[in-house]
Amino acid sequence: NRTHKIYSPNYPVTVEKSDDVGLMTNNTGEFWTRRPLKENSTYTIKYIPQSFSNPQFLAAINSGFENAITDPSQTERYLQLPDNLPQRVVELAEDITKDYDTSYEKLLAIMTYLRQFPYTLEPDIVPEDRDFVDYFLFDGKEGYCVYYATAMVVMSRAIGIPARYVEGFTMPQQRNE
Repeated sequence: NRTHKIYSPNYPVTVEKSDDVGLMTNNTGEFWTRRPLKENSTYTIKYIPQSFSNPQFLAAINSGFENAITDPSQTERYLQLPDNLPQRVVELAEDITKDYDTSYEKLLAIMTYLRQFPYTLEPDIVPEDRDFVDYFLFDGKEGYCVYYATAMVVMSRAIGIPARYVEGFTMPQQRNE
């Protein structure tokens, strides 16, 4: 199957493609084409490398972060939380971030908080009757990437910062590429 999607890292600067398929984008950084990409289509994306030691990355975050999502339907989409999310998760997120002004500072505070939990590939199993994030934050207190990323997104949304969880990667067609 041919795709309309063009995969991109965050903070793209330019996109160059090998054929004229009509590139479209939105303010959440998603790209797609009007027609499916041809089998041998290529594209090049120049982007701002994500590193806290990169001044261009820090400037991009600080200058555009507060209004990165301007479409209200997108803001609402990335603020959704489960109806049964325990209130103590929200309260913890508020407490962790209460001394910070910008969204960026608040996210760094949440990230710093989550770093206290040990990383393990064999965490306790979350009981079926428990919220995943609540269990991780208050009982399990250890986990792997899914645990940290899910907690980061839920806590961000709990304090009104739009966030989304994405995982996965694209495998190269050639082995060992």
